[in-house]
Amino acid sequence: MTRPSAGAAGPTLGSLGVDGLTFPEHRQDYLNLALSIAGVCGLTLTNARAVTTIRQTEAALRERTVDLERSNADLGQFAYVASHDLQEPLRTVSGFVQLLQLRYADQLDERANTYIEHAVGGAERMSRLISDLLQYSRVGNRGTTLVRASLQAAFDAATANLGGAIAASGATITADDLPDVYGDVGQLSQVLQNLMGNALKFRGEGAPTVHVGVVEHDVGWRVTVRDN
Repeated sequence: MTRPSAGAAGPTLGSLGVDGLTFPEHRQDYLNLALSIAGVCGLTLTNARAVTTIRQTEAALRERTVDLERSNADLGQFAYVASHDLQEPLRTVSGFVQLLQLRYADQLDERANTYIEHAVGGAERMSRLISDLLQYSRVGNRGTTLVRASLQAAFDAATANLGGAIAASGATITADDLPDVYGDVGQLSQVLQNLMGNALKFRGEGAPTVHVGVVEHDVGWRVTVRDN
């Protein structure tokens, strides 16, 4: 490797031959300088690539954020439509069942009246679940205000909704003395219902036993759902 000569003489910085790269005497400083420049160039190129990667990542994140916001908006619209469309036939069913009870209560035995009460109660719980679905879909967009809520009420609602599965599986559902917490009763009930429902659904041959326990900590309560 020699410096090009176009009519002007200059010092030979080095030569490249079959034996490798060699430098004339006292030219090691040129090599060190060349290596330093090469290192700086390599570092600059690496930094440029890193900046490009960061910018591409930021652009991808912005695109995904837009997609997520669009999905949340679609979910909210779906929940609103579903809530409105489902509530109407549910009110019709509940109204006719209550009318049946009002008109024919004296002609029905105690068991029939109990069945009607269960039907009315189930319709009311379904109505609340539909309303909770609408509220849940809005949590990501607007957030929710945490209020003092009864964990016992959430547990009672969850076990009531699972009444059919509990009876069919012969399950035993127990709980500690459940405290009041800051949260949303509907969402807390949904969480407990999902966890207990899994215990009833995915079980062995024996009857399931499910227990909801609580342990107090400095910053709140730890809630556990255990099954056999």
